[in-house]
Amino acid sequence: GTYKAMSIAMERTDLPVLGTSALKPKIEFILPKVSFDGYSPDRPLDDIVTEGVEFTAHYDDTDGAIKVILQNEQATY
Repeated sequence: GTYKAMSIAMERTDLPVLGTSALKPKIEFILPKVSFDGYSPDRPLDDIVTEGVEFTAHYDDTDGAIKVILQNEQATY
């Protein structure tokens, strides 16, 4: 019943840095208001632990819009 903020970032650490910076190609989604609808942990013994999360991203004038930040070498599209 309560809202949270969430950020999802994906970065290509296997690629060389971008230009002269120390940055790698990356995309990030900033969600200022989300509600969580489901949670499914999978915790087998002696194996990799995974967790599934179901959520809904919301927009309202108070919390702002969803933002997407793309970091790459392409200046414009």
